[in-house]
Amino acid sequence: MENMNQFQCCCTGNTNSIQVQNQGSYSSKVTVSYMSGGTQVNVDSGNIPSCTNRQINIPTTANNLQFNIQICNCGNWVSLYSNTLNGSSSFTILLTGTVNSPKYNIVPLQVESTQTPIITVAQTVEPSVATIGQCITLTTTVTNTQGTNANGVCLMLTPPVGSTFIPGSLQVNNCQLCLSELPASGISLGNVAGGQSVTVQYQVLYNLMPSQNEVINKPTISYSYVGSNGSNQVNTVTGTTTSLKIVSDCEPLTSGCCCCCCCCKPNDSGIYNSSDQCMM
Repeated sequence: MENMNQFQCCCTGNTNSIQVQNQGSYSSKVTVSYMSGGTQVNVDSGNIPSCTNRQINIPTTANNLQFNIQICNCGNWVSLYSNTLNGSSSFTILLTGTVNSPKYNIVPLQVESTQTPIITVAQTVEPSVATIGQCITLTTTVTNTQGTNANGVCLMLTPPVGSTFIPGSLQVNNCQLCLSELPASGISLGNVAGGQSVTVQYQVLYNLMPSQNEVINKPTISYSYVGSNGSNQVNTVTGTTTSLKIVSDCEPLTSGCCCCCCCCKPNDSGIYNSSDQCMM
């Protein structure tokens, strides 16, 4: 006996679908089970005659998809193959054996995976212009926009050049971590499922003017995921960040007045110190 079933997973609007094509010589059927809203749902394709197609619709909220292939043997449906979709977009399975035999040799022909975790890492800095001694908050959001889990996510954060980390300011999803400095080995975020986000926040300040203008470092993450063939895949992502500018406590403005409201003139050396700070 030889029977070949081709599967293709599609997404249209608010509905995902599994296209099943029976290219073999025997009638087949496929059952799909998944979790949605905390409830397990089972969907039966019904009889799929030889050389015909069938579409199984499932909601976009479905997860933990599993399928089972059966063929009709003298009026009885015999289960031949069961597996998990594992995020595969399409694959073909060849079932070999004898209809009257209780054992079958299952030979996967092709496994293609185009669905991998899509991770975005975005860092924001508030305020974008800060003075010496002012508290600066850096917030990094890690989001998995794809359905496949990102496992063992590790976030690497480097404080702005020349800044001082404020002990105890590190938070992960609003949970405070009592650390005196950012972990050099990175911050473990665990597994991030599709559609989920993790927010990390910490604070710094400057005691002195930095020696360079470009003081912000971009965040990076590393993670792994299970490929459609069961192998462990590793990936890294460099995120984005907003800018930060450090100014003196009283930076002269073009109008000749300064931000400390003393309305002093920038060219008056008796009012400004060596760091261009207004001394009034």
